[in-house]
Amino acid sequence: MYINKLVYFISVAENLNFTKAAKECHLAQPAISQQIYSLERELGFQLFIRTSKSVELTDAGKTFYEDVKNIVEGYKTAVKKAESVAYGFKGMLTIGICGGTEEAFLPKLLKRFKEMYPLIEIKFKKATFNDISKQLEHKVYDIVFTWPYDLEGVKNINHKIIFEDEACAMVSYNNKISENNTISRENLALENNVMVAYEENSIIYNHFQKFYGKYNIEPKSIITVADSQILNLMIELNMGVSIVPKAFRELNNNRFAFVEIEGEPHVIKFCVAYLKDNTNPCVELFVNNASIR
Repeated sequence: MYINKLVYFISVAENLNFTKAAKECHLAQPAISQQIYSLERELGFQLFIRTSKSVELTDAGKTFYEDVKNIVEGYKTAVKKAESVAYGFKGMLTIGICGGTEEAFLPKLLKRFKEMYPLIEIKFKKATFNDISKQLEHKVYDIVFTWPYDLEGVKNINHKIIFEDEACAMVSYNNKISENNTISRENLALENNVMVAYEENSIIYNHFQKFYGKYNIEPKSIITVADSQILNLMIELNMGVSIVPKAFRELNNNRFAFVEIEGEPHVIKFCVAYLKDNTNPCVELFVNNASIR
C-alpha cells in the first residue's frame, strides 16, 4: 500500500467530491477514482458510498479516515525530520513575542516545527506592536506574531494569516456583565473598551471601531494601551472590558469572565510577519509550516 493512495483517500474524504480532490492532488478525476478503487480492493472493504449526486464515507471509511490522517501526518513529519538531518537544515530562528495572544497557539506550533526541524535553534525576543516593521527591517527578530491590519500594504513586510477566531467580551468577575451568557454591542458600548494599540490613527484601531461603527454605535470610550499585560490588569481591576478572540478563554478562564457577543460574529485575525528579503532560510521553513490545527 503506497502512501500516495492514503493521501488521495484523505483528500476525497475531506472534500467528499472526486473532482475537487483530483484538483487538490493534481490528478485527473479518473486517475484518483482508480486509486481509490485500488485502495478499496487492497483493504477488502468499501470506503465510500458513491451516487450520481453525492459521495459519502461508509462507517468503515470514517473509522479508517480518523486513523489514517494521523499516519500520513506522522509520515510527513518523519520525512521533514529526515530531510533536516540529510540536508543539514541547521540554523537559528529568532521570534518576536508581543505577549498575550501567542500563548493560545505558539507552544503547539513550535512543538510541531521542532519535531520536523530538530537542528534549528529557537530564540525569543520581546517585541512591541508599534515597532514591528522597524524591528523586522533591522533584523532584531526574524518573525513576529501580530495582528495583520497595520501590516497590510507595507511593501517590505510579508505576513501569513495563521488563525481567525470569533470575538467575545472579556470582563472582570466584578462586572455585572459577567453574570450574563450573552451581551449586545449596545451594552458593551456603555463600558470603557480597552484595546492594545499604539495610537488612535492605526489601522487596528480603525478595525476595532468598525466593531461598533457598522452598527452606528458610538462606544463610551476606547482606551488604548501598550501591551496585553496592561490590558489584563485593567480588566482585572474592572476598569473596562475588552473584545478578544475566544481562544483567550482557554488561557484566562479563572482570571476573567468571557461573554458571547450577540448579532453577527466579529472575526479577529492573527498572523506571522516577516521581512520579504530576510535571507535566513529558517524563516521560509517556519512560515511554510505555520498553521494552527
